[in-house]
Amino acid sequence: MSALGAILGLAGNIGSSLISNTGSKRRQQQADKQNVKFWEMQNAYNTPKNQMSRLKDAGLNPNLIYGNSANTGNAGAVAASKPAPYNIQDPIPTALNALAIKSQIDLNESQAYKNNTDANVKSQQGPATLESTKQDIKLKEQRVLQEAVKTQEITKQQAAITKSLQTKAEIDVLTKGYKKTEFDFKKNLMKIGISPDGNVGTTILKLFAQAMKVYLEIQEKKQDEDKVFGEIKVNR
Repeated sequence: MSALGAILGLAGNIGSSLISNTGSKRRQQQADKQNVKFWEMQNAYNTPKNQMSRLKDAGLNPNLIYGNSANTGNAGAVAASKPAPYNIQDPIPTALNALAIKSQIDLNESQAYKNNTDANVKSQQGPATLESTKQDIKLKEQRVLQEAVKTQEITKQQAAITKSLQTKAEIDVLTKGYKKTEFDFKKNLMKIGISPDGNVGTTILKLFAQAMKVYLEIQEKKQDEDKVFGEIKVNR
């Protein structure tokens, strides 16, 4: 439990005890007052005058019965006062649950806002930004091939052919789609002796996937722009 939860729990326990004690004292006082009232009523009922009156009402001669231990129907003793039960629920668990729900709602709203922001940023990336990303990927691909040749993991000829395959894939992905283009690219790498599962092959394929995604996004953006421009011309 957090420090706030511990403080709230302590405050709730103290508050509950104070309220409960105050309520118990007030209810005991009320019970005592009621008990005194019953006691006064009992004393009035049991006076000799009232006893004689009850005998006369019953058609009996008080002079003959009084003093013979006759049962005149006296009221019994008043029971000790007992306050009514009093229940008070600790409000802290409910308060903590409310705080937890509020915190979860805030978290969900924050995540939703972030998702919307990321989506808006992505949608605002125009061809110019994507073109810059494309060039960055090309430089990385070139560096990977140069480093692989330098470390003698591949030959200069293999590097040159791989570069040609990457250029060809830029065109193929727009007509054949990503899966077919990736399949052909892997097959051609194996033909020139570069394993897709090796260190160099894995890195090349990772950059290949990034590049193909950018090429497709550039094409999609251009198509959207062409569509907008076409609508503008028709409206004119």
